[in-house]
Amino acid sequence: MTEVLGSVPGLASYALVATRDGMFAVMVCRDEASAIEVNRRAAAWLQAHISGFGAEAPDVWAGPVTVSVPCDGVAGPTNYPAREGAK
Repeated sequence: MTEVLGSVPGLASYALVATRDGMFAVMVCRDEASAIEVNRRAAAWLQAHISGFGAEAPDVWAGPVTVSVPCDGVAGPTNYPAREGAK
């Protein structure tokens, strides 16, 4: 997915989180056009790579970033297992 989303101008960050009940994504974009393109590309990638994805229409929320805290050394793909009982 990094190759698919990394070329979208205006994408600041994208995180896909797996939970016991499914998945959710959090993205930060500089403008609405970038957010629409990231959402389109991510949905296409997920439909092609994740079994059963797309069965339900996603909920979409948008708004301005209120607080942003940059964290050195935390960038890049991770593979953390979901915690027991996490929602």
